[in-house]
Amino acid sequence: MEISSRKGTESPIMEYSLIYGGLVILILLAARFLPLAKMPIFCPLKTVSGIPCPTCGSTRAIIHLAHFDLMGAFTMNPLISFSLIAGTIFLLYSLASYLLTPLRLDVKFSMREKLIFRLGIGLALFLNWIYLIISGI
Repeated sequence: MEISSRKGTESPIMEYSLIYGGLVILILLAARFLPLAKMPIFCPLKTVSGIPCPTCGSTRAIIHLAHFDLMGAFTMNPLISFSLIAGTIFLLYSLASYLLTPLRLDVKFSMREKLIFRLGIGLALFLNWIYLIISGI
């Protein structure tokens, strides 16, 4: 892993972080102000097999997060909750780097580290799915 720094406005991933972070904020605002909890939510996999899909509970987790109920959000779907919180933090960091132009960390991973990271994401998805199945979400 190679860590360097550059000015926040020179970062090649600045646009992506602002786009994805902005989407996280829009999702949370929609969950906060739209009556999503009153909409019927159904999962085709759970309807057919009785087993929740890896994203079951995501809408309810987002609604809980939008109302600042962290325990409720993590109970519904821990991985989605963690991802949205991390996305919000990354957006705030990106905005600060862009507006205040301090040095921004630039991390480059080797191919082996990228593979390990991808396997870790796959493992997190699998463990989240096992949690959803065991908890009966």
